[in-house]
Amino acid sequence: MPKRTPAETSKALRRCAESIRNAATEAINAASAALGSECDGRFLATALQELSGGLERAAARVDQQQLGDIHPADAPPTGALGGPHKIKVKTADDVAAALRWLAWMHSRGETVAARRDAQIAMANEHAARDMQVEIDGTRLTFAEWREQLEAAVSRYAEQHPEQIFDGKTKTAKFPTGTIKCRDVADQVKVDPDAKPKEIADGLAAKHKLPQTVADLIAKAGLTDRLKVSFALDLAGYKRLFSAGKITARNLPKGLSVAKAHTETTIKPISATTRSETGAA
Repeated sequence: MPKRTPAETSKALRRCAESIRNAATEAINAASAALGSECDGRFLATALQELSGGLERAAARVDQQQLGDIHPADAPPTGALGGPHKIKVKTADDVAAALRWLAWMHSRGETVAARRDAQIAMANEHAARDMQVEIDGTRLTFAEWREQLEAAVSRYAEQHPEQIFDGKTKTAKFPTGTIKCRDVADQVKVDPDAKPKEIADGLAAKHKLPQTVADLIAKAGLTDRLKVSFALDLAGYKRLFSAGKITARNLPKGLSVAKAHTETTIKPISATTRSETGAA
C-alpha cells in the first residue's frame, strides 16, 4: 500500500470518525433491541462517540505537524538595522538584512494563515455536522428542516387564520415564537432571470440617453474625466405603480407585477432568550 501524505492521513481519519458518528445512533437502537436495555445502547453509542473524538484529535495533530510550529526564536537577527522606529539602512548588507526579515515574516504569515484556515475548516465541518437532525430515519440539515416547518406553518396560518389569530390582529404569540401575517398589495418586482443593470441600460438606450449624455460631456470638455452609468430606480417604479401613474403594460422588459399575497413571518425564540425574559 502506498504511503499516505499527511493531508491524506488527516482526511482518512476524519472520514473514519464521520462513519463512526453515523453508526452511533443506529447502535443505540440495535443494542437496545438485542440487550433489552436502553442504557446498554447509550453506553455503546457513548463509546463510539469517544472513539470518533479520538480520531478527530488525531487528525488535528496530523494537521498541526503538517503545518509546523511557529517559533519566534528562529527570526533573523536585527543586526545593525536598529529597533522599532529607529531602523537604519545605510549599506547593501542592511538591505539584505531587512529583506531577510520581510521574507521571514512573509513565510511565517503564510504558515499562520494556513493553520488558521485549517482550524476554520475544521470548525465549519463540526458546525455543519452538529446542525443536523434525524426525522423518521432521514437526516436533514437545520436549514432543510426549518424550510419545511416554516412552509407548513405559513400555509396553515394563511389558510386558517381564525385558528391562531384573534381577529383584531394578525400576530400570534406562542411560548417559543411569534407568527405574523400581513397582506402585501400588488407591487413591481425584478424578474428572476433579469438584472437591474441590464434593465437600466436597455431603458436608457431606448430613449437615446447614452449618446445625449456623451454629447453633453464632450461639449463641456470632460470626455476623459467623467463616465456616466445608469442604475434602475426600482423604488421609483414601485411608487409610480402604487400611485396608479403606470400600469403593468408600462413596465420595461425585466420588470413585472407581483400579485397581492399574504406574507407570513415566523420568528422563533431561543431558549436563552426565553430564560432571560422569563417566558415558559
